[in-house]
Amino acid sequence: TALYLVCAFGEQRAAGFLIEHGSDVSVPGGRFGNPLQAALAYIGGAACIQALLAKGTNVNANSGHFGTALMTSLKGDNDTIVEILLRNEADPIQLSHKKRRRLHYACRKQKLNAVQMLLRHGADVN
Repeated sequence: TALYLVCAFGEQRAAGFLIEHGSDVSVPGGRFGNPLQAALAYIGGAACIQALLAKGTNVNANSGHFGTALMTSLKGDNDTIVEILLRNEADPIQLSHKKRRRLHYACRKQKLNAVQMLLRHGADVN
């Protein structure tokens, strides 16, 4: 979708315009799933991510190459985005479409800050 593309490339003004004119913030539209997942997988940008969250995008949609937005964010190195997603009700326990747990992935990749955030937000250590 158009929103998917502008979010993927961090075009905040264009994303805002499309959202204001009724673009569906949760509709899947490409390899990485919905516009939120595209923003996380590509250049994206915090402003686009915040705009999508403010409009109620499905933060726990389980589609696209990496599964959920939270799993996609863990692939990067931006702990701030992980925290933003968790504060917006991203489920730290939900399995990805590939049956992977976020905590296991964060541990395997030695992402200590992400591990701590996931545990604070209810991830199961077992």
